[in-house]
Amino acid sequence: MIVLACFLLSMSDPSDWLDPVDLEFLLFHETNRARSSSGLDTLAYDPGLATAAKDHSEEMAHMDYFSHTSPISMNEDLITRLGNAGVDTSDSYMGENISRVRNSARAMEGLREPYNRWYVMSATEWVLESFLESPAHRENILSPYYTRLGVGVAFRWDGRNLWLYYTQDFWGE
Repeated sequence: MIVLACFLLSMSDPSDWLDPVDLEFLLFHETNRARSSSGLDTLAYDPGLATAAKDHSEEMAHMDYFSHTSPISMNEDLITRLGNAGVDTSDSYMGENISRVRNSARAMEGLREPYNRWYVMSATEWVLESFLESPAHRENILSPYYTRLGVGVAFRWDGRNLWLYYTQDFWGE
């Protein structure tokens, strides 16, 4: 019973301690670090791309799906989502990376703030590493055609698992 009580105290609702903006900031800057390490220019932050990315991550988290294609027709694909966010999609290059990570309560059991937070920040660094190991995701990150980036992160807590949804939207002329 004591172990259970400690566990419940350590795994409070993540909205009490988790700010997705911190994860967005980390993924944005680590993406630019990877580009710099490869001799490429860094990507500029784009609020329209960030809005589209955030909206997609939040929709996936809320509706519990994981796909580049939305089940909602008005958000169906990347071009539609970018247009909805006010991004010019004519004569431009666009790309998207998405990731979903499950952090189980068991894995974070006994961790207290700031360790829960550290665990989630580590998961975000792992997302970038995974993107860089995947040829298609790596191509988006290291494409010389892209000049702007927006990152969106959302989470869903089901009482046992913390699901993190990441979206990177890229744009270039």
